[in-house]
Amino acid sequence: MSLLVRCALAAAVVAAVSPGAAAAQPKAPERGASALWLMGNWQGTASVPLKDSTITVPVLYTFTQTGSVMGGTATVPGQGSGPITNVVMSGNKVTFRVTATSLPAKPAPGKPAPPPSTPKALEHEGIFTGDGAIEGFVNLDKQPIAKFRIVPKPATTKK
Repeated sequence: MSLLVRCALAAAVVAAVSPGAAAAQPKAPERGASALWLMGNWQGTASVPLKDSTITVPVLYTFTQTGSVMGGTATVPGQGSGPITNVVMSGNKVTFRVTATSLPAKPAPGKPAPPPSTPKALEHEGIFTGDGAIEGFVNLDKQPIAKFRIVPKPATTKK
């Protein structure tokens, strides 16, 4: 059993028996850590600067692994979603692409439906922070268009 798996199991046992431990934020992965640390649900915000203001929207990322390929799904509630591809972890850095497709626009009464939106490749470049978050920039056509910060989404318990 690898050291990473043993540490993860030990942390799970401690969290299960320690009161209040579930509320603690995870630490950033150690240099060279396995991509398994990234797998699961992440939530946060993306801030898009405009000419005279900034729009901040919620974002949800689910990272998965099938065989040796990492991927997943990104969602901006009420706006659209897309697949996550090209996931690469290197030290405390992570990069990935989201091919975003907006939800279809609603047609105006008596008008034909607008054409579907063209998917956009949004390149994400992030760094794991000391508090377990990932912070970075979203780039479109090699230009930064938003800043994002995501944290692991706590597991929900059923009662």
